[in-house]
Amino acid sequence: MTQVSQSDDMVNKKSTNGGGGHHTNPVPEQLRIKCGKKLHCRYWEPTVSPRGLVMLIHGLAEHLGVYDELGCRMAAENFLAFGHDHLGHGMSDGHRVHVESIDDYVNDILNHIQLMREEHPQIPIFAVGHSMGGMILLSAALKEPSAFDGVVLMGPLIHIDPALASPVKLWAARILSRVTPHLAVSSLNVEHITSDQAEQELIKNDPLVWKGGVKCKWATATHECLVEINKKLTSMKVPFAVLHAENDKLCNVQGSKVLFEKAQVKDKHLKVFPVGCHHLYRETQIIRQEALNDTVSWICQRVPSRT
Repeated sequence: MTQVSQSDDMVNKKSTNGGGGHHTNPVPEQLRIKCGKKLHCRYWEPTVSPRGLVMLIHGLAEHLGVYDELGCRMAAENFLAFGHDHLGHGMSDGHRVHVESIDDYVNDILNHIQLMREEHPQIPIFAVGHSMGGMILLSAALKEPSAFDGVVLMGPLIHIDPALASPVKLWAARILSRVTPHLAVSSLNVEHITSDQAEQELIKNDPLVWKGGVKCKWATATHECLVEINKKLTSMKVPFAVLHAENDKLCNVQGSKVLFEKAQVKDKHLKVFPVGCHHLYRETQIIRQEALNDTVSWICQRVPSRT
């Protein structure tokens, strides 16, 4: 069952279960972060005591509601799936798609995980991150590897496609971010996100999806984060699986290949999809189900079923 907060007056407030799901411990409906802003949270709860936790981390310009199918799939396997709309995204507070540092996103993720771990201290925790969410998750795993038992990175942002981030564009964004940080320097082509035309229309008509383009400050903050991540790939200690489309025109698949080659952890997996676009979970039915099955199976294989 999906638990979605609608209230406006909560400061790490705890809720009781509003539906039929098993709920031994309360969960926060909203998180208030250091800057005073509130993050909108979602939960997919199993009908029995969870065997594990799975945090879902969305990408740029979208929101966590996009991951309802994955959340429901994890709940059906007796995992408690959870997450929040990033600052400036979806139903969370903040200037739309603006951030001073990617560390702000990373710290919000780690704080939410800590809250959930306190409520469920005896079960493993996994996370799934897409695109920007994959970058955030990888940064968090490098910063605090003990926070995760395993992670799935789907189309992660590790290397930006050179056509989207040339040295000249990065230089211009860096200069402009000091003067007009909210200026959009590029837009996201929905045809690069998915080849499924029905999904393209859903994206175009979703009022919670940001359609104003990539902002200068976000672009420079992301570039700074990626520089640091790529220095530390050999330090990756958390077991991981990567799913990436070969023809991804937003997040270059080479980044995932480099991560797989450099990471020293033994439990690692890379699957490159020969067809499909950037968002495998929003692709045509066959591709989408394959990506969802791979994600759910990889996590389930690492946590014994409760009998």
